[in-house]
Amino acid sequence: MRGLAAVLMAALGLSVLAAPQAKVERKAVFCGGAGDWELSKCCALSGKENPKLLLFCTANGDAAWSVEGAAKQGAKFTANAEVVKLFEPEMTAAELRAKILSADVVFFYGGATEKLAERLSFWHLDDALCLAYAHGTVLAGFSAGAIILSHAGLTDFPNDRYDLITGLGVVDCYFCPHYEGGRWKEFDALLEAPKGWGSYHD
Repeated sequence: MRGLAAVLMAALGLSVLAAPQAKVERKAVFCGGAGDWELSKCCALSGKENPKLLLFCTANGDAAWSVEGAAKQGAKFTANAEVVKLFEPEMTAAELRAKILSADVVFFYGGATEKLAERLSFWHLDDALCLAYAHGTVLAGFSAGAIILSHAGLTDFPNDRYDLITGLGVVDCYFCPHYEGGRWKEFDALLEAPKGWGSYHD
């Protein structure tokens, strides 16, 4: 992992994220909703007055209404909020990775998990997210945005259909959004079943 990090940083011309000498506290926030309270707590976890906040509306297809709403919400908590588009990005893949590595908080909104998964894989951003997380960047997600940061999660579709969506595994956990909604009675059983998620890594 250190070798990969060094190669990536060298390719991006970065030196500020040298391997930490002291133990770094990793911070991740997963939630079912993305209100002002949740986003304010994510920014507070950075420990900075005006953290560099990256907001991704990719799970909503970078729809104009979603991007505009995210920009307004982020501006409430920091002067350094930016919405990053992955469907029609205004930067290269290397610039996208560098932006993630320099952020204090990276937040993924909810929507269609598969859209978000496809775009993150297309831009090969999993390595940048792993490295940022290892160096103390707060990673956060709402619903689909949280699933994608975990190993996998159940996402709900119409007509009570549940699909297991593979995430990037940046944070070592599984995540089931809206669990308290009462629609997930089989979630625990699936986790515990010998042929359920237990065989996921086989």
